[in-house]
Amino acid sequence: MPSGGRYHERQPGGASCNISPGWYIGGLFTHVGGVARNNIAHISADKSVASSFDPDASGGTHALAVSGSTVYAGGLFTSIGGQTRNSVAALGGGSIGCF
Repeated sequence: MPSGGRYHERQPGGASCNISPGWYIGGLFTHVGGVARNNIAHISADKSVASSFDPDASGGTHALAVSGSTVYAGGLFTSIGGQTRNSVAALGGGSIGCF
């Protein structure tokens, strides 16, 4: 479980989903399962924290949606995935880059 605050989760589903199975979680936290993650993370199907997904949101992530290989995040952040983004961002499913 995330430590340091509240969280929300979104599990992608369906055979047409192009991203890694598991759960995307967002909220106000600094660690997930002992792994440093700021406010957004991906938990793999084997319940480990995915090392390939670390967007490092600068503030709380309060909304998540998944479509195809894109994870959409909304919240009180000003940067995510190394890019300036005010409150809304689209993230590549297996990467930290913003679209």
